[in-house]
Amino acid sequence: IEYISFAVVDVSTDKFFVNTVKTQDFLSIIEQYSPKEVLIPSKYEDSDWFKSVKLYIDGHVTVLPDVKFNKIAEERRLLNYYQVATLESFGIEIDSEISACGSIVEYITVTQCTNKQQLSKPTKISQTKFMIIDAATHRNLEIVHGQNGRNNTLFQCLDETVTAFGGRCLGSR
Repeated sequence: IEYISFAVVDVSTDKFFVNTVKTQDFLSIIEQYSPKEVLIPSKYEDSDWFKSVKLYIDGHVTVLPDVKFNKIAEERRLLNYYQVATLESFGIEIDSEISACGSIVEYITVTQCTNKQQLSKPTKISQTKFMIIDAATHRNLEIVHGQNGRNNTLFQCLDETVTAFGGRCLGSR
């Protein structure tokens, strides 16, 4: 596997991001977003990449059948969900990104039955505006998570928010 497409949704803020990165950079994405759950197609279940993700992630890994990542079906799902004729305005052109977005929309729709919300449209993460830091460097800089949890981190020093929503909003920046 040379590249991995991923979609990230924060259900508390309805933020929805998508991108494709080199496989070796995916653990940095996990470190940056600290997801509580990762959805992975079953075709990767026996790969070394999948094994490293399972060891590295703090949350739950859910393996879904490959059919849940079908580009044509997931594109249709996104068109229906957002009530649009084309995904052109989303800026998502890579098939695997469309698959990732559609599958996560379906998963959230099915699993968040009590919290029916409209997610914001997927935003492509600009790689020219952000620098990807490898997982080890991200961890050693103690930006969000320190050696002792969230104590003595850059995030803790900057976080003067009053509400949990404010903290999540700051954390997403």
